[in-house]
Amino acid sequence: MAAKSMTAIHSLRGKTPNLRTRVILLTSTLPDLDVLQFLRRLGAKLIKQTRIILLLDHPDIVEPIQSMGISDYFLAPYSIPVLIQRLRQVLEDQEN
Repeated sequence: MAAKSMTAIHSLRGKTPNLRTRVILLTSTLPDLDVLQFLRRLGAKLIKQTRIILLLDHPDIVEPIQSMGISDYFLAPYSIPVLIQRLRQVLEDQEN
């Protein structure tokens, strides 16, 4: 079983009561689980409630993630300043 990914999923789904997730920054290369499997296990409700920004190494999963309702993604090579700007924008949008 994908222990590291499942631990993260349990934390994000509320198994850790003090955790309030505002943004999930996720790479498409997880060590123990496919990113699409991770997102499916995370669940549609949390995906709708939380902004998820994906860092993708290849464009072949763009359509599947868009069908899950995720529209924030960056294709490699990533621009760190642009990524930081996007994170700030997401956090500011949530405060307003």
